Amino acid sequence: MTGIEKVRIINKPQQIRSFAAMFNDEPHRASRYYSDLRATVGRRIFNEQHKLEPYYVAAYAYSKLEFLFRTGLLPVYYKPARYQLLMAFRYIVGGGEMPALTANKIQPYCHKLSEALWSDSAALTGFKKGIEAVDSAAGEGGLSRDSVKTQSFTDAVKMALGVSGVRLTKDHPRSTA
Repeated sequence: MTGIEKVRIINKPQQIRSFAAMFNDEPHRASRYYSDLRATVGRRIFNEQHKLEPYYVAAYAYSKLEFLFRTGLLPVYYKPARYQLLMAFRYIVGGGEMPALTANKIQPYCHKLSEALWSDSAALTGFKKGIEAVDSAAGEGGLSRDSVKTQSFTDAVKMALGVSGVRLTKDHPRSTA
């Protein structure tokens, strides 16, 4: 393929990780447990019944986020939490109620996310709000490569975003359990 920059190509592992992070709320598994994610292909990822728009949005969001890191518009300090940032972006821009991946309503939902990603300023604003949630989840100890790979960190990010139905587990440093 000539004429296409390598950074614009999303490979299958990146697509699977990005989709799992954004639409299955599994950013912690995207970082560490890729083989577990691959095992869900055909059921929870790349299901024939799923609409295609979420896959496009996940790939484009990953590409946009990496662009923001490369250009210095977002600090590379947050790269270990890239998958939590993708999940946070969906909640920030799309809202907490996501339609089923098989429903026609997912298409306008994804269009809303796409519009924000197409706008450099809206994308930057959305990811910066995601960084605030990541900072809140990380607490005073700061961000660590190990903590972002845990369910409890993902839950803490969701709590910081105001997503209901999330409870911190006892192994998270910000937990009161």
